[in-house]
Amino acid sequence: MFISHKYKVIFVHIQRTGGSSIHRAFQKCDPDLVETLPVHSAAKRTKHSFITDIKHTVEHDIFQNYLKFCVVRNPFDRMVSWYHMVIGKKGDDQAMFKIRDKNKRLNIFFKGIKFLNNANLPLKKNLLNYWTQLFLLIEKSDNKFAIQAAKSGTDTALELKKKSKNFKEFIFSTQNPEDVFFKKFRLNQLDYISDKTHILVDKILRFENLNAEFNNLGKKIAFEGALSQINKSADRKSYESYYDDRTKKMILKRFKKDFEHFGYHF
Repeated sequence: MFISHKYKVIFVHIQRTGGSSIHRAFQKCDPDLVETLPVHSAAKRTKHSFITDIKHTVEHDIFQNYLKFCVVRNPFDRMVSWYHMVIGKKGDDQAMFKIRDKNKRLNIFFKGIKFLNNANLPLKKNLLNYWTQLFLLIEKSDNKFAIQAAKSGTDTALELKKKSKNFKEFIFSTQNPEDVFFKKFRLNQLDYISDKTHILVDKILRFENLNAEFNNLGKKIAFEGALSQINKSADRKSYESYYDDRTKKMILKRFKKDFEHFGYHF
């Protein structure tokens, strides 16, 4: 996400929709771009913040008067793009899931998990359990994400890559509703831009026609920049070729809200 006071816009960045290209375009034209939400107990301060998180943290007048926009993409194509991002993930000593939460304690917790997972120590499982319980005691909460991290590791993409020898396994591995570690792969795009009853953005751009629609938006806000190359996975076949009947039905069910609201189809 970002907020531009210069152009009076708020951008909700949904994963795998060309948002990084939009972000870079605004960074070049607005040196005072706001890219992090202020601390707020009701909001998660991430690159892909929900519109409801933004609403809780910015001033009321700004939220009401700035143009709020996002980009959406056909869920079938979006999942193929996400698959290529995951399998292209490189694992190294610096690789770590980056959590930008309301405090830094979760990052410290993950660093401890990473160290213990990589260390050759006796009673490793016990140490992982003690470290997790200590964190939960400090947080005074039952953080399912933290517990899952203790079991799986700290990098969601790398863990998913291990489980995904092919596209079908990628879809199956992200299907379990009890698996909070991979929750983001099950969220509808509609979840990012609405509360329980209303869509809270003013303009929804389509990835499939992004350059033209972004240019039209730029004219409306007097934006002098342009989009750079949109992130695309190399050597991509058409998304239809990745699916069989079973995975097609799974995606139709998983992203039912997106298909119904945005009118996408296979």
